[in-house]
Amino acid sequence: MTQSQKSTRNRNLAERYYQGNVTLQELGDEFGISKQRVQQIITQYDPSIIPEVRERHKLETTKWRELLRPVPHVVLKETCGNIASYNHGKCRCDDCQEANRKSSQISKQKRVLKGQSDPTLIPHGTNGYSNWVCRCDICVNANKDKCRQYHLMKES
Repeated sequence: MTQSQKSTRNRNLAERYYQGNVTLQELGDEFGISKQRVQQIITQYDPSIIPEVRERHKLETTKWRELLRPVPHVVLKETCGNIASYNHGKCRCDDCQEANRKSSQISKQKRVLKGQSDPTLIPHGTNGYSNWVCRCDICVNANKDKCRQYHLMKES
């Protein structure tokens, strides 16, 4: 498929998405691509490129923005200090950051214990060194390579 054919396909796909009630999966099936690819394509197109859709989209966007407007932090204060407010509420106060740190530590401890009881779960040579506290030769060497690449990238 040539670049101009892809451009035409992508524009048609975006128009279909913005014009009607069609799901990403339906569009993917129609155009022979995955729904993830459909999502990537439609995010590249601003609905205002399609004149017929412009006004309707403005109204819908305004309505959804009102519905999705974040609740002020003052209202959420009684639910602060837990991982849910950090992840879903996007709160970054000290209490929520501490809850996120503790949650990450607990997850890592569980992962390490699971890896100790069943070593086949550890992804040796990828992230076993840092995430699973594995110190086998494969994980140690992979971690050294990763650190070396990081420092080379940082120097350049």
